[in-house]
Amino acid sequence: MSAEQLPVPHIEKLWWKGLDFQKTPYKGVELCELHREPDPKNPDIPLHTIMLMKLDPEAIIPLHIHKRDDEIPAWSETLDFIHGGKFKIYWKNSSQEVFEEIVTTVKSRQAVGIENMDDKPLVFTSTMIKGFTDYREIETL
Repeated sequence: MSAEQLPVPHIEKLWWKGLDFQKTPYKGVELCELHREPDPKNPDIPLHTIMLMKLDPEAIIPLHIHKRDDEIPAWSETLDFIHGGKFKIYWKNSSQEVFEEIVTTVKSRQAVGIENMDDKPLVFTSTMIKGFTDYREIETL
């Protein structure tokens, strides 16, 4: 399924069921790569990636950073919580409980973590510019 084929999130909240989710190193957290734009100049690091993330109830992505500060343009990740939910976003020195749809951007070496506090899966998109490579770029704090 391409990004252009994604349904309007307010109309069909379970549109993601049946997609090919892959397990991550975090218990109850899975991802599905929706799009990867290769960089012809550097095949090891895509220009950008769009991932669909799914956190089971009570699942946590621990506080972590992406070690990508040497890239130009600078690495960033936009998290779009397209259906809202009941979850907590952790920053290095604070946290925020969220009960609605939000979009937030994470910069290189900025710490972030996410906890699903709902009784149903939390589904959101992660768009990375320069794209996600693998878990070796992540450092858990």
